[in-house]
Amino acid sequence: MKQLSFNRLDRIVAVALIISSVLPYFALPLGVSTNVPFSSIFGGYLLIRGCRDRRIFWLSAGVLLAPFLASFFRMFITSEQWSVAGSLTWVISLIPLSAMVVAVLALKSALIGWLRAILIFSAGISLVQKYFFLDQGVVPWLWVYDVPGYAPVRLLAPTIAAYIRRPFGLFPEPSFMGGTLGIVAIALILTAMAFKRPLRVIDWVALALTCWVTAISGSGTAIVAPFLIVICAALPLFKRFAGILAIIMPLLLFAVGTAASLVLNQRQSVTNWSWVDRSNSIIAAVRYLFSDVAVFFLGIGRGNTSPYFLSGKIPTNDLPHSEVLPDVYSVFLRVVLENGVLFGLPIILLMMFFVVRADTSSKLRISGWAALIIWLIAGGLAISYDSAFWLFGFPGMMYGLWLCQSAGAKEKEPGPPAQLDAVV
Repeated sequence: MKQLSFNRLDRIVAVALIISSVLPYFALPLGVSTNVPFSSIFGGYLLIRGCRDRRIFWLSAGVLLAPFLASFFRMFITSEQWSVAGSLTWVISLIPLSAMVVAVLALKSALIGWLRAILIFSAGISLVQKYFFLDQGVVPWLWVYDVPGYAPVRLLAPTIAAYIRRPFGLFPEPSFMGGTLGIVAIALILTAMAFKRPLRVIDWVALALTCWVTAISGSGTAIVAPFLIVICAALPLFKRFAGILAIIMPLLLFAVGTAASLVLNQRQSVTNWSWVDRSNSIIAAVRYLFSDVAVFFLGIGRGNTSPYFLSGKIPTNDLPHSEVLPDVYSVFLRVVLENGVLFGLPIILLMMFFVVRADTSSKLRISGWAALIIWLIAGGLAISYDSAFWLFGFPGMMYGLWLCQSAGAKEKEPGPPAQLDAVV
């Protein structure tokens, strides 16, 4: 298959996509309750450029048309109305999946440097926020958090400063930040492996900062992400520095395990209802998914999860919660609930396949499975915003690495012997 060619503008837009991927508030308001991230705008350009490749075209068509197909079949069975706004937000949210495939093909190994840069920037600014502002009882940069569709940080600032004090950087909340940076960290490791580049000192600094800020964020991702990041980063070094690592690794893993234990103990406090609300919203959504055959196979329709919760159609009264549950706190479960197992679940399974398949470092695919765990926890348990770029951008990036590796393998394949050419 003919490979895509890219010009300088394509690469500039790809870099802009990577930078904006960790700036969710860099967005245009769309009505009073949602927004259009600039990352999706940059991604739209790359998607158009990449659709010349049949693989990217069919990937994009398949995932973007899923809610429309579910709605088409649903109209013969239920009276649920098709939501134009909901379908539009689906397209906006899913653009990163295909756009990141194109970005990887355009940037190739240069992607490593940009992933490193956004990790250092995001983790660094979150640490500054924590130790120089939140610990002093101040929530800084309130002017940044002014885009519809996210938690009202301005209104919550007094509570955050007085009681919570968990860093969230330039993200709407700590779980969004922790889950995103955990995914980007494992993405950096896998990208370096794919292009056979050893991690440099500056990469280790980026990973250390990420583990640090993820641990203190108190996010559910913090329980496993630092541990898996350390393991995956050290894997390529075992053959060369087995003796040194035999001494250092137990100490590192003990420190990471201790940090994870502290997070778990803190979040299981009887005064902290965040995880209770999150888990019970998931229980309520799963229970409703299995309550009706039509809902199970075709879903409730894109954009209907929140109205179903708020109207009581999805019952929550028998589940303990600190406040009215406005939605399901799981992006991946929302995809399945709204599109059904016929159209929603295949998208999740396809993305899972991309994540694991991209790791060709060993037959066991240890890094791929570790990446899958971090990604599933981030999108299934920690992050509730569909607009979280890396939930869909990460599988796209893994597919892009897979295509790069496949193209590289074909280039190295020996051609037919000269004698055979002569005969033919």
